[in-house]
Amino acid sequence: LITFIAKERDFKGIGESKARALWQLLGERFHSTLMSNTEVSRKRLREVLSDESIEALFNGYEKYKNLSHCNWMSAHKIPSSIQQRLLRFHDEKVIEAIKNNSYLLVGFGMGFNEVDTLSQTQFEVDLKDPRRLSAALECAIRLEVERGHTYTIQAKLRPLLIKLLGDSSLATQAFQAGHSKAQYILNPDTGTYH
Repeated sequence: LITFIAKERDFKGIGESKARALWQLLGERFHSTLMSNTEVSRKRLREVLSDESIEALFNGYEKYKNLSHCNWMSAHKIPSSIQQRLLRFHDEKVIEAIKNNSYLLVGFGMGFNEVDTLSQTQFEVDLKDPRRLSAALECAIRLEVERGHTYTIQAKLRPLLIKLLGDSSLATQAFQAGHSKAQYILNPDTGTYH
């Protein structure tokens, strides 16, 4: 939260030291204070900010409504770089989506193993959960794309999936999960995955 406010232009006049001072002043009341733009809130904020910075703080907080989820993301060990991306480009609905499917974090740049550990420890996702299997397939396909390929074959994807999932039968289930979610197109003539 401190880093985001300090770096984001919408919070003009609030650098890291002021953002840190705000957190020290308000603590757990940070979000409730910024949700109510009242004279009482403004008076409290004047202890560390100018009126111009207070205006920027309220306007920025209105724009980035999902800032109230920073503590939740930090508690769930979502890296700061991913949090910054979520805050900057998505509204609070993305947090609900992540709560329903933590594997969506793969699409935001977290590695599969990192998300898998988070999902197993924080969200108690079953190893055979289709969301997990689908995310592993997405990562395997992405690895092939990053190597410059526009398509691949199962013989290249399967070892990647086995490595990610730790089990051959789960790799097979991942292909099935990906097919049911239309994650790829399988060319029946060549056997290539697009």
